[in-house]
Amino acid sequence: MVRAGGVARSVVSNLCCVMLMAACSAAPAERGGGEVAEPSGAPAPTPASAEPAAVEQAAAPAPAAPAVDLLRAVPADVAVSSAYRDQASQASSLVDGDLATAWNSRTGELAGAWIEVRLPADASVESLALTAGFTRDRDGNDLFAANHRVTRVRVSRDGAELGVFPLDPASRELQTIAVTGAGGVYRVEVLETTPGTRADFQETCVSELRVMGRAPVMQEGERRPRVAVGALPAPREPAPEPDRAAFAARLRRALPAFVRAWGALETDVGSNARNCGYELTPGERATLRARRVRLLREAADLVAGIDEPREEQLRFLALRPGGFDEFGHARTPLPDDFAVAAAGLDTVTAWLGDDAQRCAWDRAHAGIVLARLHDRAQTSIHELEHIPPDDEGAYDRSFLRTLRALERASPRFERWSAEYRTQPARVATALRAFSYPEPEDATWTSLLALLDRADASCAAP
Repeated sequence: MVRAGGVARSVVSNLCCVMLMAACSAAPAERGGGEVAEPSGAPAPTPASAEPAAVEQAAAPAPAAPAVDLLRAVPADVAVSSAYRDQASQASSLVDGDLATAWNSRTGELAGAWIEVRLPADASVESLALTAGFTRDRDGNDLFAANHRVTRVRVSRDGAELGVFPLDPASRELQTIAVTGAGGVYRVEVLETTPGTRADFQETCVSELRVMGRAPVMQEGERRPRVAVGALPAPREPAPEPDRAAFAARLRRALPAFVRAWGALETDVGSNARNCGYELTPGERATLRARRVRLLREAADLVAGIDEPREEQLRFLALRPGGFDEFGHARTPLPDDFAVAAAGLDTVTAWLGDDAQRCAWDRAHAGIVLARLHDRAQTSIHELEHIPPDDEGAYDRSFLRTLRALERASPRFERWSAEYRTQPARVATALRAFSYPEPEDATWTSLLALLDRADASCAAP
């Protein structure tokens, strides 16, 4: 056996509890444009003393911006007619970019089930794309074949019918529906389905929906739609800019508690993941899930009114199933969740223009990343304890050296992590002098960059 990655890949965890995640790639975009014709023929003779006439070429037209999924590029809203067991997360599964998840209607709602999308008035729709069913097929469990598949839909815009369109029930791919129009409310109504192999599966299933088009202002990949069951959310209203003094006071109260709670969640999840011999009870898993959801919503509240795209992403993440497996592994990596919150808080502190707030946040962010390095060192101890001495020859020597170096450094990381809040300058100096076993490791390089940023913001007059 040889090492397959860095220290972040746990040997023991790979043996006792493995979780695979897959995500679908975005649909390819087509780019328009034109070519400039070269002038043909020779110029007419001119006197020797005359300058040759300038030959003018028509400027090439600017290529059109590629069509994008408007649901991830502009402020948008999505609603579904119903949801399986009234789970709100079903609606988010329709637009999460993952073909292994799906919206499932309530049991018995087949023909008549619908999806609605609200887009800004200045948007331009070029097509819709959706799957005919639940495209997941994992470990021999083919949910596409087992469930009903959609064979015919009606599409309307603001109540006016745009057409009736067939879908291929044998295709697992996104299928394009050629409709065009301005922004507004688009409705896709299911007219017919074909049953699957399981007679007891009586739900309409769609794994993914995309609305391809353009808009004057797009933030491709940065937006997330608001989602709802039964009816679209109330239309968005322009919100006044928050009062800076009141916002700063609220942030000073709420930010330290949020960072401490998030750090505790990451620590608990890391500890659980190292203890593969212990399976979490359903209640323990539900508690972890509830903590994650609560903190994502708190982060959304912290950036609300200042960074709308990050607020949308955080509320969307809170709706996603996420959760934890029986060994406590997070199904959605917590550092990825926190990265969205961190980007929003960067925007908030920049908007405030308060050096003390920026210093406090930069140090808090560095403290979270430092705690991750401590967790990684703890994981190295766990791995070494579970590698039998007579099996060490099966592992890459550099991998074992790295594990042992982190094992030796673990007490220092534990001390630094505990002391950073009260002695940030001293700990930062010690960290910069430390020779990390994997100097190119992304978490380590991120920490060094955050320490530099904290130094700069905290030194501001």
